[in-house]
Amino acid sequence: FRTAPTQDTVLTFLRQGAREVIDPAHVTERELRDSIDRVFVLVRERLDTAAIAPEIQRRVIAVLSPKGGTGKTTIATNLAVGLARRMPNQVVLVDLDLQFGDVASALGLTPEHSLKEAVGRGPVDLTSLKLFLTRHDSGLAVLSPPESLADADDVEVDGVKRVIAALADEFPMMVLDTAAGIDEYVMVALEFATDLIFVSTTDVPSIRAVAKQIEALDRIRLVEPRRTFVLNRSDAKVGLSQTDIEATVGMTAAHAIPSSRVIPVSTNQGVPHIETSANDTPARALRDMVFAFLPESARNSTARRFMRKGR
Repeated sequence: FRTAPTQDTVLTFLRQGAREVIDPAHVTERELRDSIDRVFVLVRERLDTAAIAPEIQRRVIAVLSPKGGTGKTTIATNLAVGLARRMPNQVVLVDLDLQFGDVASALGLTPEHSLKEAVGRGPVDLTSLKLFLTRHDSGLAVLSPPESLADADDVEVDGVKRVIAALADEFPMMVLDTAAGIDEYVMVALEFATDLIFVSTTDVPSIRAVAKQIEALDRIRLVEPRRTFVLNRSDAKVGLSQTDIEATVGMTAAHAIPSSRVIPVSTNQGVPHIETSANDTPARALRDMVFAFLPESARNSTARRFMRKGR
């Protein structure tokens, strides 16, 4: 540019795929170098994604629980971070609990942008969309819900669909944390999901709710996504055996996560349990769950060191 670009010009170039738009009148040599470096980083990430994409079947994993308080967000955040440690810059986590989602808090993040800004009012541009993602140090990209309930009410479902579709094209792995029950955003998650994770605790209301949810999905013939049943706090002494629970739900628990006092503490501290140095039974169960969702190439890679923070 010979003159400073206008805001409309900047938006036009970003929508067309530009990585940076520089004002020549107000850029220093150092800022110019930094801009070029950022472009190279983005290009390298894109090439890394392209290189691994042929070996990876893209997956959209929706984490579901009809009842609140089952630890659904704990499962979603530990799964997403565990996957991201093994597949840096390949995983995105979207919090679709627009009213009370707390994924960012569970990850110790303070997002500057939200799903409301990402949705906007028009076509979704992937380059612009990336500006609204918050990065976790595991390499996980996170898209959070709006801070206020009023802003959450303004988020259009069709816009959410456009955002999910764009992110699914960019990231080989997507994890969708959802609200309790079945609202319109849960239906969006079901529309895109290749995998469904049903989360239940050992109490009767939670178990029956999951059974009803599965029955409802069967009734509308939503049977294509792969289904996984995760039993959280599986060692609770409540008079029900795991066999009884599985019979009621109609699925075998692929992963049983026992209770631990450390898990709520780590959540309150914004550090997923899988990221701690703990090697207790819950941590091992969470890592086994992550391993089950990894593509074969990532399982066999030398990236095992990413399974634990600092390795």
